[in-house]
Amino acid sequence: MTAAAPPLKTNRRTLLALTFAGAVAACTDAPIPIAVRVTLDGAPVAGLEVTALPYAPTRLLDSLAAAYGEPPPDFADLEEELLAFAPPPPAPNDETGRAARATRDSVAALADSLRDADRRAPEYSSAYRRFRQLYGRLVQRSAAREAARRGDLDPVRALALRAGRAADSLRAWERAAYGGLDTATTRAEDSLGRRPVTGVTDAEGWVTLMLAPGSWWLDARLDHPENPFAEYVWERPLVTAGLWFRVPLSERTARMAWRH
Repeated sequence: MTAAAPPLKTNRRTLLALTFAGAVAACTDAPIPIAVRVTLDGAPVAGLEVTALPYAPTRLLDSLAAAYGEPPPDFADLEEELLAFAPPPPAPNDETGRAARATRDSVAALADSLRDADRRAPEYSSAYRRFRQLYGRLVQRSAAREAARRGDLDPVRALALRAGRAADSLRAWERAAYGGLDTATTRAEDSLGRRPVTGVTDAEGWVTLMLAPGSWWLDARLDHPENPFAEYVWERPLVTAGLWFRVPLSERTARMAWRH
């Protein structure tokens, strides 16, 4: 797929103007537009928050964890299992499910007609008996469908329960270990004289961040479209030196992480 043009126009006149602006900014430390494009399997990712941090986030968290002294709970085996998770395929011939959906639609239609009917009318009693029969059939067919799928879904439920318990334990450790995060980030930003810059990608996956010259780390997270336990994480270092440039973020430049 051919990447769409970024928000910055790149014709000859604009390029010369940007080059001149970059040269001036290099002397004045003025912010420069950095165009970031996020794609997944070649398709643009819209509505994703991308933040440029003036410090390395992982390095900062590691320093807080080292000061805390107590290591995090070890769920390496579980994390490997979660990252390798693939949802069970749909049943090829879901006749039970189709029958249950058809019965559900019939029950809903009959319930709507009874709601507006005169309960004193002779035909109301027979219609209500029909409703009771259909409702009983719906309960039976829904139970049969659940039983048919239970063999596929039980392992998924068990894995989700294990992941939930592990996530609770890990989040409790993080609350204790990273309790001083706000103070540490404020201290780092004050020492560098720069604050985080955040933007959201547009329909074509582009976002432009105005960054002062210096070292930055692009930070973004995106839920995996097929694995509910995983996410893509970008933490990409870059150095701005007064000239604008483009930064691609894709699954090839991300790492997969357990979404807890």
